[in-house]
Amino acid sequence: VSITGETGEYFAAYKAKYIASLSIPRPGCKILDFGCGVGLLSKQLKEQLPYARIDGYDVSRACLDRISPELRLQGMFTSKTRDLDRSYDIVVLANVLHHIKPEDRQEIVSEAGGVTGRSGRLVVFEHNPANPLTRWAVERCPFDENAILLHPRETMEYFNRAGVHQ
Repeated sequence: VSITGETGEYFAAYKAKYIASLSIPRPGCKILDFGCGVGLLSKQLKEQLPYARIDGYDVSRACLDRISPELRLQGMFTSKTRDLDRSYDIVVLANVLHHIKPEDRQEIVSEAGGVTGRSGRLVVFEHNPANPLTRWAVERCPFDENAILLHPRETMEYFNRAGVHQ
């Protein structure tokens, strides 16, 4: 993200502000950061929505171990989907799907949709593959090695097959 002159915290804060603008966040709401990594977005969500419970899921225990103790005290951070609640108000996949092999993406969207509550929302943030600067940055980012960008239409197809409301 250095090419933009901003930090990862800036982009996480931007996403958290968007989520806070949705009509669902209210006192007592539960939000799942699905693919939370080291908790960058989770931290920003807690700052924007201090009354919400923020949980996190990530396959990497090493990343989860880096989440701040303060954030851990207010929610659960796990690498096991069986530990997750089944009624989150909002489930967020922020820049997760482009790291997943295309043949495995449907399963991830279905899993995330499966823990979204009856009136909850699944929110996906992904890089814009139509933007040449985005493609240039992803091609040069070591963290995005082997990443395959996806178009919004592909994401919507995953939602439809998973029975997730748009």
